Amino acid sequence: MKITGLTDKQVEESKAKYGDNRMTEQQGEGFFSKLKDNFGDPMIKILCVALVINIIFAFLGQTEWYESAGIAIAVILATFVSTYSEYSNENAFQKLQEEASRIYCKVYRNGEISEISINDLVVGDCVLLQTGDKIPADGVLIDGRLKVDQSVLNGESKEATKEVMPADYIDEDSSMDFLNRYKVFRGAVVCSGNAVMEIVTVGDKSVYGQIASELQGEEDRESPLKVKLGKLAESISKFGYIGGVAIAAAFMFQRVVVHNQFDLQLMAAYFSNWMTVINDLVEAVMLAVIIIVMAVPEGFRS
Repeated sequence: MKITGLTDKQVEESKAKYGDNRMTEQQGEGFFSKLKDNFGDPMIKILCVALVINIIFAFLGQTEWYESAGIAIAVILATFVSTYSEYSNENAFQKLQEEASRIYCKVYRNGEISEISINDLVVGDCVLLQTGDKIPADGVLIDGRLKVDQSVLNGESKEATKEVMPADYIDEDSSMDFLNRYKVFRGAVVCSGNAVMEIVTVGDKSVYGQIASELQGEEDRESPLKVKLGKLAESISKFGYIGGVAIAAAFMFQRVVVHNQFDLQLMAAYFSNWMTVINDLVEAVMLAVIIIVMAVPEGFRS
């Protein structure tokens, strides 16, 4: 089978009509922007208010300095570790995207095989695929036969056989039908065989591009397992909040009633010392926050 590929003029026309194979880079959030967002967590705000109150009481000699230091360290560790983890994961994904864009493919252009960047491929290009190659775009085979690993797309480790589409075949499959033996998809790896594919879809419109856009998008698509876990987490959350409030109430009952031996005069004297009352309230709130942070899943605290 004689394959000549596209001419330079046809490449320009295809690029003008469908675009090239370059994928849109999503602008990641900066480290300090993420840090600011994490400080906006309701529990972190409560801890910061408690820290300020503790510092004031420490200067007035009502509490020990190490209590304020402990709260400050807890807030800093919680926010910085969470921010660093999110930022590192985002950077790792961006590096993978950059490495993927440096792949070169063997393409038929002007009647001969040339090596060009994966980003410069266009609809209609004929790409030579060999063992170990990554499929650069979505398309169909026009020559040869392959076995490919599509696990990056569908999680299925079993190799899939791909072959040339018959001339009388009517394509009624959806674009994401990975079991279609006549279609190949960007991101899959050639395990064995040699073939030539004709590109049908490029860039963000490819299946791989759509998956990448969804992963980087703001809206999270919840899986059935995530929905079930969400219901379980919601039930745990209710017990966590109830437990936190109960612990805080029990602490104040102990300080106000039990500590004063159920004596009304001693209780009245206790409330007359407003600094002691505020200090005990802060401790009660801190206990409630600790219980809630430990018991309530993170997604339900914001």
